[in-house]
Amino acid sequence: MPSSSSEIKATLRVIKSEVRTLDANVDEKLKNYKTDNKDAIDNIARSYKSNNLVLVLGAGVSKDFGIPSWNVLLQKILNDTFQIETDNSEKGALVLAEIFTKVFPLSPLIAARYLEEYYENKGDKDFNEAVEEALYENFNLSSDSENFNEIAKLCETSEGSHRLDSVITYNYDNILEKAISSLPKKVSFRTIYKSDQIPESNELPIYHVHGFKPANSNKKSKITLSESIYHQQYRDIYSWDNITQINKFRDKTCLFIGISLTDPNLRRLLDVANIQRGKNNRKYHYIIRKRYDIDKIKNKIKTILDQNQELLNEKREANLELDDTTKHIINIMHNFEEKDALSLGTRTIWIDKYDEISDVIKEIRNKSEHESFA
Repeated sequence: MPSSSSEIKATLRVIKSEVRTLDANVDEKLKNYKTDNKDAIDNIARSYKSNNLVLVLGAGVSKDFGIPSWNVLLQKILNDTFQIETDNSEKGALVLAEIFTKVFPLSPLIAARYLEEYYENKGDKDFNEAVEEALYENFNLSSDSENFNEIAKLCETSEGSHRLDSVITYNYDNILEKAISSLPKKVSFRTIYKSDQIPESNELPIYHVHGFKPANSNKKSKITLSESIYHQQYRDIYSWDNITQINKFRDKTCLFIGISLTDPNLRRLLDVANIQRGKNNRKYHYIIRKRYDIDKIKNKIKTILDQNQELLNEKREANLELDDTTKHIINIMHNFEEKDALSLGTRTIWIDKYDEISDVIKEIRNKSEHESFA
């Protein structure tokens, strides 16, 4: 959502120019997006059946187990520094940190760079230790997640071999490995987080390309969180993690779950893979995304307009009611995100609730087992 008055005015100008087209198309698009999903699911099932599907997982899939997103993780670590710097109680530091990030919002990369340097200079705790503490502060492996259960089932073997080509995960945890180990059928897999780890032909590779830091384990590697590591990734295009991603993005069909496609290195690697695929390539990757909640966006818009009389008057002059404004802004944002994903060679599967991820995966598995593809 735009935050400043100028950004909102610019958005309203876009709405004014597109409103007639949107009036004709928005309801039809909202009605038909599930039909569009069917074609996407058929294509994913076809790739899954032919051992050509790569599962790409982001932080969103671990939320049910108390694992924080990247931004929340940084907020937790920042809380610790506020407690030290202000000599305040834990509760007081938490309030100060939350107020600070609202008044002076930081780029996550800038915040991570500050935190890395802070712990390096303070010496009371290693940055990686601080990350691990914050990462698993509310961790609960016993939480039941239907979405994650279905993700694990995609890793099951069929006729003696796994159907997935591989898994790429940007998560530091080993929740997926634990879930696969709990499956009724034994699945051979190999956790890979450095260059000298090579899977056997019968093993499902699980690539932790941003590092590996499981709870209560000595198996750990350097993690990708701060800006310095991102710059290192930019410089070293031939690192094992970059090469792994490029090869999979170029040669396979990928299904992105729990990912926003905002990571700068991921976008760069998708662009590189697209160039290598060639202009005439018609194969797509797929990303599962939740549609924006109409009521939440409406409340945000109402709050913004209530605080800005000039903007409220502009909206009235444009003959836009609140419901219409909300509908159009959401549709424009969906269009922006769809086009952005397509520019990276990725089609969007829209869902209304996060719980529907498991339904999509069930449908993929069911189609791959009971339908024959040409």
